[in-house]
Amino acid sequence: METLSYIKYYHAELFERYKQSILLASGLFYKPINTEAKNLKELILQDYREVISTNLAGNYTPMQADLLKSVDKNNVFSFSAPTSTGKSYVFRRLIESSEHDVVIVVPSRALINEYYLNLTKSIVDTRINILTYIDIINRAHSTRNVFIVTPERCGMIFNHVDDLRVDLMLFDEAQLSDEMSVRGLYYDGLVRRCYHSFPEAKFVFAHPFIANPDAQIVKNHLTGQYSDSKAYSFRNIGQMFLLYNSGTNKYFHFGIDKSIMGGTRTDCYFDPIERAIHTNGTVLVYMSKSKVVNYDFLREYDRYVRMCPEINAEIVDDIIEELKQYTGGNTSETGDYYSRFISLLRRGIVIHHGSMPLRTRLLVEKFVNNKLCRLCFSTSTLEQGINMPFDVVLLDRFESSKPLAIKNLIGRAGRSSNKDDFDIGYVVVTSNANMTKLRNILLEESKIKDYSSLDRQDALDEDFHDYKEAINNHTMDDRFNMPPVVLQRVVEGDGSQEVRDVLDIMFDKGGNLIPKEKYKDIAPSAATGMQKIYERSLGRILGDGEKNVFNTAIQLMLIRLLFHATFKQLCRWRYYNASRLKERKQREKKGLKSDHLTSAFVTGFSDLPKKNLPVFSIFKGTKAKDVSYDAILYDTYDFLDKLIDFKLGELFYAAFVSYFEKNQDERAERFSKLLRYGTDDSRYIWMIRYGLEFEDIEKLNAHIRSIDANGIDFYDSIHDVPERDKEVIKRYIN
Repeated sequence: METLSYIKYYHAELFERYKQSILLASGLFYKPINTEAKNLKELILQDYREVISTNLAGNYTPMQADLLKSVDKNNVFSFSAPTSTGKSYVFRRLIESSEHDVVIVVPSRALINEYYLNLTKSIVDTRINILTYIDIINRAHSTRNVFIVTPERCGMIFNHVDDLRVDLMLFDEAQLSDEMSVRGLYYDGLVRRCYHSFPEAKFVFAHPFIANPDAQIVKNHLTGQYSDSKAYSFRNIGQMFLLYNSGTNKYFHFGIDKSIMGGTRTDCYFDPIERAIHTNGTVLVYMSKSKVVNYDFLREYDRYVRMCPEINAEIVDDIIEELKQYTGGNTSETGDYYSRFISLLRRGIVIHHGSMPLRTRLLVEKFVNNKLCRLCFSTSTLEQGINMPFDVVLLDRFESSKPLAIKNLIGRAGRSSNKDDFDIGYVVVTSNANMTKLRNILLEESKIKDYSSLDRQDALDEDFHDYKEAINNHTMDDRFNMPPVVLQRVVEGDGSQEVRDVLDIMFDKGGNLIPKEKYKDIAPSAATGMQKIYERSLGRILGDGEKNVFNTAIQLMLIRLLFHATFKQLCRWRYYNASRLKERKQREKKGLKSDHLTSAFVTGFSDLPKKNLPVFSIFKGTKAKDVSYDAILYDTYDFLDKLIDFKLGELFYAAFVSYFEKNQDERAERFSKLLRYGTDDSRYIWMIRYGLEFEDIEKLNAHIRSIDANGIDFYDSIHDVPERDKEVIKRYIN
């Protein structure tokens, strides 16, 4: 494919003469290949194409056809294939053809977005619930469910085992299980628990580029008569590899396999990035998160940034306005709450990383998929399977210790199209050393480990020993998705008293939630009480750094709970404090300058538990006026999504529900609902369970007559609501 790429580019007339034969021989049967067979080989390939199309009712490649066949005849099938080989097309076929429930497990919220958008377009039958969380809703109108979740969110499925009939468990980007981290541990635990709870379901594991996809079967003990694995090498895109020399400002071609392409680099007579920008193509620059969020790329890639003029289009205006409304960011560079991230979109410049809020990522990906993006500066979040293809991929950061990540990112170079053409992408490295590293990575096999942390002693044992024991002994408390011993520590003996202490702080003597005006009076004692509950769950005291992160999380949790604060309001409140905005405004009124003021101390997000976490501020050494609103935006989302709504939220929900069941203290039941949903109003809770956020509720509440587990009954006025505002519930509108 690499050789063909050079022939096509440098010998276009010769390539055109053989193009139809090349496309046919490459197995690209989804392309419009219309040619009479010139020899026996072409005749056989055309017959093969026709047989696949007839039997499977679609123009599948040989790899796709074999994949469908393998899934059909096995209960467990694990496979690997290069990026952009059309596995998502096969997955849609599997999902749509399933008779009962389907669970899709993906590594990131960003990939959830992609699946959700694609499936809501392809599955027009609104009787099929397509949900990005596990819940049983819309019962009166739905025939089955398709759940798209991260491993952490999938744990909620064990609350509903008796309500579900799962046909397919699809684990996409399953190399996540190879992480020597808590996520890897959770992942393997989830696989084993699902295999135990849904024995009739098919289990499919998809990976990019690995040589041993059977590792999933071995490590999680899924071996049996109908278990199989395959490593596919099929590729459907050609690629050229280039070296950029900053000293000469020139590009050079180089081949990957020296025995085929030679070891000499050759002059390249075009700038692939400049050409992509000027021909409405898209360039991905992979770099570290610090470079992305600090906007170092504006200086390093200034030449290309200046090539991107402002885009005057209605869709760009709409996306920018929606982002401003959701995040609270402004596009005035001289004002407060300035969001450089939003401003850059006007010029087709996108940033993408794992700390971007869910709705923000959705809009960014919409921006890219509408071919509005010229330059995308991204972290490894795009490694995790997001289908955002680019014409050029430049590796500003090169982590040779993560060969699978590099291969996955390189797979983003080139757009697989349905056109009658041979598609090519370009990969750029920025040094001779990286050229050598890239060759080595692409020529070596990548493997994941065939053992699980659940079965071995490792560094995760101390804080996660109880979890491992419960998984291996099948004793997890499915209702709360936690080991029973942890729950016992939290609600038995002194733990029960600590739960009661928090309730006494949060409610007055009449049993009413304390008013928001008293937030500052109760916040420290409430945080201390909840810290004791969390420490009891761990069986140890938090370190100083952990305490700071925990207290910030509880602060955000309480503000959201008592003030019904939206995401925008939380971000603006944190920016207000971090940038010392009130003090700066007061000095400004007095005619005083504030240039010397440093930012307030702001503890940033960190995952918990994390022993030996130091005390830190995300704006250390930053002037108050230079506090980045975008940094606040990303950090706040990390707190909400990765810590509050997931880890802490689930723990506290379990603690207060268990306390209520044991003591019949109605305050505990109310507080558990407030923690999980941000409200104890049953109508609002149902709206949240249907996927609405508080921002959506404000717009849609008046148009909903009634809502419960069976469905939503709308007033006729729902049809007058702008399409953008009712996007979240459009599948429930009859």
